[in-house]
Amino acid sequence: MVTMRDGAPVDVAPASGDERRSLYDLEAERKALLDEIEASGGELTPAQQARLATLDDAVLEKIDAYGWVVSRLEKEAELFAERARALTLKVRSRLAMATRLRDRMAEHLLARGVRKLDGDDYTVYLAEAEAVVIDCDPGGLPAAFLRPREPEPDREGLRKALRDGQQVAGVRLERKPYVIIR
Repeated sequence: MVTMRDGAPVDVAPASGDERRSLYDLEAERKALLDEIEASGGELTPAQQARLATLDDAVLEKIDAYGWVVSRLEKEAELFAERARALTLKVRSRLAMATRLRDRMAEHLLARGVRKLDGDDYTVYLAEAEAVVIDCDPGGLPAAFLRPREPEPDREGLRKALRDGQQVAGVRLERKPYVIIR
């Protein structure tokens, strides 16, 4: 059985095997028990009443455990996303710094009129590469030289238009249930 203490799950001695069963399994057994009660004329025996109470408690405990896990996973995902943003900034910064240093070395080699300098640990060469320079609006280039992109719908714009009563072929507003955990 999993209980919550100070916002964290705590394992305690299980009262039954319910805590190891999925929410779906608990709900299926609860429905089967309710069907059995209905089939027997709706008369609830003490054993059925006790099992129903046990299943209801197990479902509530499972919901609490699921809520804790979902909350933890979402917080970890936020933390990882923040770390990824920070690392992305570091990567960009390091690459920009490396580019600036390469440019300085190239300027130095050009100023000295040499194509190679030997240091104690590294040898620096000045090389040339072809680069395509585009001095015009890329939209004016022939289609053969443009990379096609998948169209991306503006969901917020569509939502606003549909809420304002505008009809958009192939698009509709739909209400979907979602879980809020507090």
